[in-house]
Amino acid sequence: PNMAAAEDGQPSRHPYAYADAVPAPVAFVVGAALAVVRLACLLLGSLVYVTCARIKAPRIGLTRLAMWCFGVLSLSVDDRRGKGDEAVPIVVLAPHHGLLEGLFAAYYFDARPMMMAHFARLPVIGSIVRANGALLVELKRHKKGSSVAPADAKPSAAARQALAKHAADFKGGRPVAVLPEGTTHNGAALLKFFAGAFAPLAPVQPVCVRYSSACVDGSFCGTLAAHLARLLCTPYQRMTVTILPANRPREGEDAPAFAARVRKEMAAELGVPLSSYDAKSLKAEYLARRRSK
Repeated sequence: PNMAAAEDGQPSRHPYAYADAVPAPVAFVVGAALAVVRLACLLLGSLVYVTCARIKAPRIGLTRLAMWCFGVLSLSVDDRRGKGDEAVPIVVLAPHHGLLEGLFAAYYFDARPMMMAHFARLPVIGSIVRANGALLVELKRHKKGSSVAPADAKPSAAARQALAKHAADFKGGRPVAVLPEGTTHNGAALLKFFAGAFAPLAPVQPVCVRYSSACVDGSFCGTLAAHLARLLCTPYQRMTVTILPANRPREGEDAPAFAARVRKEMAAELGVPLSSYDAKSLKAEYLARRRSK
């Protein structure tokens, strides 16, 4: 089905339902030549990136080039942080449409992404991820060749410990970017946040992301190949980002409560409902539907 109920009972588009302005096959045919040029730029850029990733200026510039190759020709940022605000150790971005949120965090915050180790094995994206010093997470049930948008119940204990150590040792410099929904979807509602990103009870930087396209929806709602094809073939998409003031845990607030409050505030800013799904239940539903076919 294309609709799902949100936590407040209001109808919402199902997390895996695309919102294409034109049929995807048509867009792929029309955008094939554009995709070839962009892919060539990505390959060349990744080769340059891995040789100079230790230098901030080219690292930032090449990350923006990667975003351009994936169709983000227009990027608008509303940064609501105060001039004297201190840097925070953890940047949380939502909704998690796909690859672009991590690239934006690397471009704008010079952040190290926290992401699945699966992406570090990709030919192009993987070289960028590894050179960028990403905090990689190996999910227990993620298998090579899976066609579902990656999702799992919880990151490993090692990843939680690494994030906690990063927050404790943070004295400025490069934050870690985290996608707390734990899986990709179309952004029509916010999935439930995993508490792991908030477990250190350290300040977090909420970042709200929106996209608009006159062609196809570039969200990662199926296979990785389809996600990359949609990003490479769409002629143009606009990425609008709102950076909210840093959020700190309140007195007596534990990680789940902190995560739930930040999620609610981000959903209000985005103007989207709170989904009744989390990553685990969304994947379970997807797999059940595949087995029933």
